[in-house]
Amino acid sequence: MTKTLIYGSVTGILVGLLATQARTVSVVTCQLKGVKMSSKGVVIDSVVYAPVADVASALKTNPSSQPARKDNSALKAIEGKNLVINGDFESSNGIFNTSERPLPIFGWQSKDGAAVAKYEGGDVKIYTGDRPENCSDQYFGGGKGSRNPTITQVISLVAYGAEIESGKVSFSASALLSGFSSQPDIATFILDWKDSSGKSIWQNKIEGPTPLERRNYSKFFQRAVAGKVPKGSTQVVVSIVATGGGGTWIDGYADNVVLTLRGSRS
Repeated sequence: MTKTLIYGSVTGILVGLLATQARTVSVVTCQLKGVKMSSKGVVIDSVVYAPVADVASALKTNPSSQPARKDNSALKAIEGKNLVINGDFESSNGIFNTSERPLPIFGWQSKDGAAVAKYEGGDVKIYTGDRPENCSDQYFGGGKGSRNPTITQVISLVAYGAEIESGKVSFSASALLSGFSSQPDIATFILDWKDSSGKSIWQNKIEGPTPLERRNYSKFFQRAVAGKVPKGSTQVVVSIVATGGGGTWIDGYADNVVLTLRGSRS
């Protein structure tokens, strides 16, 4: 003869305990860590519990008996890493002079004459005192023309969708921005968070320093922004836009563009 001793829902997981005439107890459905069967009852982490109330109480209060929280491996793998490709502009061929034709910029889509330039170039040279500390050889140097030279990069967030929807993903972004001497040209750093249809949910815009802030030098200033990734975001478009007051070259500069994500530990 077989009869049900205990049958109930404990912390959301169905546990069935059956006993035979020989009083052998078996766990029919149990996915809880640390739970074993015994001829005397249910063993949870070497402690024997027989009545259902004792079992339920032990499972609710014993952390080692609970299912481990699953981290999103995709998010965990990229936490703290820069998601911007070629954010230091070293993986591209930079120009030496503004008379040269702008070349494609690896990792970025460019328009309106946007160009990477050499710190040690000709008329695009940035003097040593104005360069960022520990800078490499190249920077985003604005571009030729009367429009707004722009570079953009689309970063997919689909793999982190569940965490983003729960409001548990934070972002941190920064860039070094500058302009030329006393000219009013500036660079603007933009994060455009979009949903699956491509509709903009939220934008973060950071403008580079004015000539007054730079004291009419070409010194780079770090600009940064941080916050929660907006719910519904499946991609973020990172852009640097150079704007100016006219002339044949728009001198809105940028370097070391960074975007990182981090999940909540709560």
